[in-house]
Amino acid sequence: MQTTQRKKPHKLLKLEALLRRLQKTSPNYPYFQELHRKLSAGFQGELRVDRLWQEMNFTFPHQIFYDYCFINNSGFTHQIDTLFVTPHFLCLIEIKNILGKLDFDDVKRQCIRTTSDGKIESLTIQ
Repeated sequence: MQTTQRKKPHKLLKLEALLRRLQKTSPNYPYFQELHRKLSAGFQGELRVDRLWQEMNFTFPHQIFYDYCFINNSGFTHQIDTLFVTPHFLCLIEIKNILGKLDFDDVKRQCIRTTSDGKIESLTIQ
């Protein structure tokens, strides 16, 4: 098995540098602090899922690529959180940290999220 290592996103590194330099009394500080919190939580979630992949003992040849980026023929860039490749199977994984209970409705092609305070939100599946 070959595995790449996930690196901290550049956007998160830039926010950390900005927060070190920005005065806490700045009116913009709370905005950048919240953005950092969200990005950091997302990155930590990706690392948790990475550890689960590392604990699995696959008996077939495979490769796992973290934070896989590529450019298509039109010049647009795309990023995949985790790409799992075998000789007969390819799995693309997008990792999200969504709070609440999720129910998937295949007929209506939507995801229903119910939060701990009872709020219900519909997310359309493309």
